[in-house]
Amino acid sequence: MEQPFESHRIGVDSEEIVVSTLEENRELANTLVGQARRRLLLFTRDLDPHVYDTDPFYEAVKDLATYSRNSEIRMLLMESDRIVKEGHRLIE
Repeated sequence: MEQPFESHRIGVDSEEIVVSTLEENRELANTLVGQARRRLLLFTRDLDPHVYDTDPFYEAVKDLATYSRNSEIRMLLMESDRIVKEGHRLIE
């Protein structure tokens, strides 16, 4: 199944992307992090596990982390209570 956001390219396309469902948010996050080659800067309210604690997202972040010794991954969370209490594979 082709992802509807697959044709968007980081650093090339500049149009605004509007997502309206959880599934679209998850697909877009997976698509964009999968394109990253040097850096991931993620600003999120609470690192929603439905989007960011999935196998495809985790694997894409792991691939980025091991792609180069110069890879950089930064996550800024507004609320961390839930993931501290419930756990999250990106934090582990």
